[in-house]
Amino acid sequence: MARAGSTMFRCIALALNPKAKILLAPAMNGKMWLHAATQQNVATLRTRGAEIIGPEEGLLSCGYEGLGRLWPVEAVARRAVELLS
Repeated sequence: MARAGSTMFRCIALALNPKAKILLAPAMNGKMWLHAATQQNVATLRTRGAEIIGPEEGLLSCGYEGLGRLWPVEAVARRAVELLS
């Protein structure tokens, strides 16, 4: 299922206006976030103009505590509104 979601996201991203602002708020296990492949992908997205907020530290859904927690939804929404203004 993750593959289908990933493919769907790519299709939507490709359909966007190339000048559209992109805001991403990743959340994942800290080991996944710190993995070299993830960091390389994040760097690529940033060079293409995407803004990435987070992740932050805290209790993760997997039960671990550390880096990888989603930013507060209110903060993500507020930043999205700022980008659209």
